[in-house]
Amino acid sequence: MPIYTIAEYRVRRSGAERVKRAIKEFVRYVTANEPGTRTYLAWQRKDDPTRFVHFFIFEDEAAHKVHGGSEKRPPRCFVWASWLTEVAMQESTFRIRWWPPVGLELVLSVDRSQNSTSLARTPFHTICLA
Repeated sequence: MPIYTIAEYRVRRSGAERVKRAIKEFVRYVTANEPGTRTYLAWQRKDDPTRFVHFFIFEDEAAHKVHGGSEKRPPRCFVWASWLTEVAMQESTFRIRWWPPVGLELVLSVDRSQNSTSLARTPFHTICLA
């Protein structure tokens, strides 16, 4: 069963061009190294160029795990998120939502004053409408 994912975040205006270049590099990496990732798209909002949205589809749970890394290899997606929070994020959260079978929202929060990062996982249930 495919897994659909949306990631949303906002960056500092001064970091937007750097983030765009990094997104292109990240998507090239995913395309070349993660054959189970069916689709990986990223958008920058026209009305607010500091906001970005990524949409990706994994073939199945195994492909999702490849994207998420392993104990031996840090997950490339978390390396990306860590870089983003340190270098360019305007807000202190990075939201990722997965569907189905049970939805899961993952929120990576960064507290720069305490130099700490936390990860919250919140499940939610969905009904396919079409």
